[in-house]
Amino acid sequence: MDTNIELSKKNNLPKIILLVLAVIIVFEVGFAAWILTRPINQSPAAPPPKVSGGKLILTAPNRIYKSGDIVWVTIGETTGSKSVEGTDIVIKYDPKVLEASSGAFEKGTFYKEYSPMSLDPKTGTVQISGIQGFNQKPIVGTGIFGNFKFKVKQGVKTSVKLDFTPGLTTDSNMVDASSGKDALEEVFNLVLDIQ
Repeated sequence: MDTNIELSKKNNLPKIILLVLAVIIVFEVGFAAWILTRPINQSPAAPPPKVSGGKLILTAPNRIYKSGDIVWVTIGETTGSKSVEGTDIVIKYDPKVLEASSGAFEKGTFYKEYSPMSLDPKTGTVQISGIQGFNQKPIVGTGIFGNFKFKVKQGVKTSVKLDFTPGLTTDSNMVDASSGKDALEEVFNLVLDIQ
């Protein structure tokens, strides 16, 4: 009799395995159907990235200076995604606090050619332009337009600013190679604490 019980257990084992597999398959098919028939949560398409224009950045090695110190101001430039042929820089500063001289500008490596600097020490205005040059490819990138040297006259908080109005080409601007319009979108001015 014991052999009959063992024999019937052995005969039922394949049936039990098939039954378990059938239950698993039915569960998997049901789960797959539920996943595939769910609505897809779609987010709206992202807007195309904005084509960014140029930026000019004024920086100095320090923020705090004292009377008699020399302050080197670096004019950094990035064109964003624009191709530019040239840049006009108009810097404004307080001539009671800072002093500039005609030899105060050092050319950077961003442009091939630079115009002579125009300096009005009474109003505290500096103007200079950089251009890529005749038959040269326009520039897309980031670099140093140049460096400008000031001497500190007296102690007070002051700023060195880029004269800039978006779209205006009579102040600081970048010339877009394809349209000839102002490609400059933003400037970052410099605040100095003179002690």
